[in-house]
Amino acid sequence: MKHPIRARFSLALLAAFVVLSFSSSAFGAATIVIQNIDAANVGFNDPNPVAPVGGNPGTTLGQQRLNAFQHAANIWGATLTSTTTITINADWQALDCTANSAVLGSAGAASISRDFANAPFANTWYSAALANALRGSDTSPNPEINAHFNINLGNTGCLDGIHFYLGLDNNHGNDTDLVTVLLHEFSHGFGFQTFTNASSGVQNGGFPSIFDRFLFDSTTNKTWNQMTDAERQASAVNTNHLAWNGPTVTSQVSNVLATPRLRVNAPGAIAGNYLVGTASFGATLSSPGVTATVVQALDPADGAGGLTTDGCSALTNAASVNGKIALIDRGTCTFVTKVKNAQNAGAVAVVIADNAAGSPPPGLGGSDATITIPAVRITQADGNTIKAQLGAGVNATLLIDHTAPSGTDGQGRALLYTPNPFETGSSVSHWDSTEFPNQLMEPNISGDLTHTVTTPRDLTASLLQDIGWPVVNATPLNTAQFSTSSQAILESPGATTDLLVTRSGDASSAATIDYASADGTASERSDYLSARGTLRFAPGETSKTIPIFIVDDRFGEGQETFTVNLSNPVGCTLGGQATFTVTINSDESVNAPNPVKDASFNSDFFVRQHYLDFFNREPDAPGLAFWKNQIDECTTPECREIRRINVSAAFFLSIEFQQTGYLVERLYKASYGDAQGTSTLGSPHSLLVPVVRLNEFLPDTQQIGRGVIIGQAGADQLLESNKQALIAEFVQRQRFLTAFPLAMTPTEFVDKLNANAGGALSAGERSQLINELTSGAKNRAQVLRAVTEDPDLFAAETNRAFVLAQFFGYLRRNPNDAPDADYTGYDFWLGKLNQFNGNFVNAEMVKAFIVSGEYQGRFGP
Repeated sequence: MKHPIRARFSLALLAAFVVLSFSSSAFGAATIVIQNIDAANVGFNDPNPVAPVGGNPGTTLGQQRLNAFQHAANIWGATLTSTTTITINADWQALDCTANSAVLGSAGAASISRDFANAPFANTWYSAALANALRGSDTSPNPEINAHFNINLGNTGCLDGIHFYLGLDNNHGNDTDLVTVLLHEFSHGFGFQTFTNASSGVQNGGFPSIFDRFLFDSTTNKTWNQMTDAERQASAVNTNHLAWNGPTVTSQVSNVLATPRLRVNAPGAIAGNYLVGTASFGATLSSPGVTATVVQALDPADGAGGLTTDGCSALTNAASVNGKIALIDRGTCTFVTKVKNAQNAGAVAVVIADNAAGSPPPGLGGSDATITIPAVRITQADGNTIKAQLGAGVNATLLIDHTAPSGTDGQGRALLYTPNPFETGSSVSHWDSTEFPNQLMEPNISGDLTHTVTTPRDLTASLLQDIGWPVVNATPLNTAQFSTSSQAILESPGATTDLLVTRSGDASSAATIDYASADGTASERSDYLSARGTLRFAPGETSKTIPIFIVDDRFGEGQETFTVNLSNPVGCTLGGQATFTVTINSDESVNAPNPVKDASFNSDFFVRQHYLDFFNREPDAPGLAFWKNQIDECTTPECREIRRINVSAAFFLSIEFQQTGYLVERLYKASYGDAQGTSTLGSPHSLLVPVVRLNEFLPDTQQIGRGVIIGQAGADQLLESNKQALIAEFVQRQRFLTAFPLAMTPTEFVDKLNANAGGALSAGERSQLINELTSGAKNRAQVLRAVTEDPDLFAAETNRAFVLAQFFGYLRRNPNDAPDADYTGYDFWLGKLNQFNGNFVNAEMVKAFIVSGEYQGRFGP
């Protein structure tokens, strides 16, 4: 959400000068000093007492201001390298204000230089700080940057009621985060600005700035240093056509910028991408995002809100909303109230439909630190489209799409801010305001900005690197990408391939990258097995593979494609090949007999598919032969039927699945308890259901089972190592930390796990875990594992997990996904399994799934 608050740069040039000197090649982190030029009892010297806030220990208003300045300076000091000290002359004074808007601050280079020793370009202006860094010496006693900040902010007549937040933790609420504004303004002083008069196009002294050499206009196909004054003047208001063509920024655009989307996956009639406005509160959108069924949230029509769909009161259909994306109508109450009510009901995300025509949809304003789910806003028209299909079962994903970087020109270059008419102090020397995620150097200060100036969150340091700044850990020192961008695979028995992801550059530290497959014309249910998880590079490790399994269905099809996308790099950046396209060439030109139906049953296909669906791997030769023989040795239809059922059930009951998939189901149960679902079996009612969802279950199960083949040498040790790694990472996830804050006592931690697990621990087991956690004999991950592996929980959860595995394994969907609307099917089969005390043969549960039209329809006509 962008606020109507401006941070302007200034060009306070004392005197342009030319200096010749020698430079040092030994660069280190920069030292940045704040020089207080305020008068007594003013600004930094204000003696008014204040309480420490957000990590800022100052006890006077002046000291807190100075602490915030130095904190921002230290962030830049750890990013840029210079052997000379950078001095910022800073003070607090009255700047332009109205009751609804304000200039927060202004900063810029105190002087500029050209033709100094080691200048990368001749006859080109550089900011004083950059010139000193490049030459390796400071030949002037003057400061390098001048900065002035608005002392009246929040007072009557100056953005009434919105003050500077002086904490260092960015927890600013509805106030304006001072550190963010400082990072922005200091960037101008480092050189994020043109020294050419952008309104007239006239160059300073007849020479271009280094900034001008990377301002590329796609209309003239010229950079600013190549243009006439008139061309530059026109370019400054040539909206959507002035871009930055520096190599560092351009290489990082697809890693940083993206398009926020609501992607409707089903039904096909409305499938596609929808424009959204993002929220200034709650979880930020991510990739591959949050996928779930969309449900209309319902609440009373009362004094809080006159509609039953406005979400202004506690939801009346919480059971239906739990685990789903809540659709709520705009109106009456605040956005944070609506989203918080949906979160309280168990929603995993919120979509707010506008109540008036207009596009694109604006963002969602507000602040509430307790909201942890993402929320977006869609247009009234799109809301009506989705509502009309809710009865058919709408499945959607909220995500940021890095394949469509926002705020770029047709060649993928980041756009500069060029409104028409020209805006003094904002035009040209800022990123365009259409970029997402919001960038530090946009002209408006946004409430969702972080204290990060580097990729993959922000492009500011990348631009400074383009103009010549030596940058600590400059990109791309550690870049990961697919080794190639595409591959064609013949659909055939046992078709599989490994996609290679490589790291180049400095791979001395650990790194992680998420990956996820996405349907194109190929379907993850019938054409290939969904691939989703995290690649974990150890220090020094430079390659990883993503296994891709092709389903040898019997449909007569042409070429079909799907993609595998890399996202969320940590400890590295993504290279240009972050998307891999797989083309499947069918081995049938016309439909062939279905391999899992009686008349054309193929035991090779049947058993191999079970290995894929339940173990996420190709079968080992002995295992494939054993299970095939269990079916093939039968000579009567009755024997073959019961053997198919037993072989199929054996995959759930196997040690391998019990120690991977079933462990994951219990891990989520102990951590988050149950979800609430609805069923119409008998009569409409609610019921408790497993909380884990398929898109969570698959990557965690795959991580535990990676490389494990029970019975082979080393399998037990590898399985143990994989378990420890997953659970250690699991307890560090934000969802877990939100549910189990680090401030919890050992007793609170163990008791909450035990309550979620249905009271599985005995009194002695509970006391022992509390004591072990208190003494340090066990850590949080080990305690969570102990509860997860408790025999009582294992026994109590078996039937629920068995039924869940039927939906996950055979149907590759959640129990309440389309074509189901709720948990009625799950409720029916759990009742049957309980009725027959877990005897799946007498309950006819496994049989029903493997002969169902939905399962058999995955593989052929």
